[in-house]
Amino acid sequence: MQEPSEGHPPGDPEHTAFWSKSFEISAVSRDDLVQAGYSQELVQILTDADMQELAVSMGNTYTDTGYWEDLETAAGVAFAEKGTEVLRGNPALAGFVDEDGKLISFTSLGGYPIYYLDTENSILCGTCANEPEQVFKIVAGDVYYEGADLACEGCGNPITSAYGDPAQPDEKP
Repeated sequence: MQEPSEGHPPGDPEHTAFWSKSFEISAVSRDDLVQAGYSQELVQILTDADMQELAVSMGNTYTDTGYWEDLETAAGVAFAEKGTEVLRGNPALAGFVDEDGKLISFTSLGGYPIYYLDTENSILCGTCANEPEQVFKIVAGDVYYEGADLACEGCGNPITSAYGDPAQPDEKP
């Protein structure tokens, strides 16, 4: 199979066109604003120019606040669907693999819990993510700092966040 940019050295316009081609990620509509809780009366005062400005602002914010992490996760899924091994060398998992090539369950500093996602978006604990019979490829991992317990979809055990669930009131002795 010929690579799409094969035969076109860097600097060649066809090579540049292949590598710099953009693909749309998302769009925003007035319906989205209503779905987010804004009234139709309020939303209808926005012109198309206002909506375009809002979209640009969202794009800039997203690039600064989560785009790269989401890109790593989504790329991991896309590579896995192509049958490419993404566990080792996957930037989304770089900090979660120990010297033996196993996924860790807790961070080495602080002992924070880690959860993993596979290509089906199943949440897994470190033990289940390492199981040889794990059917779907692991594509992402993250430290679980705060929130309600997550149930590992492999073993059913809870993955407890490091700082608990902020939605639950503090218990006083």
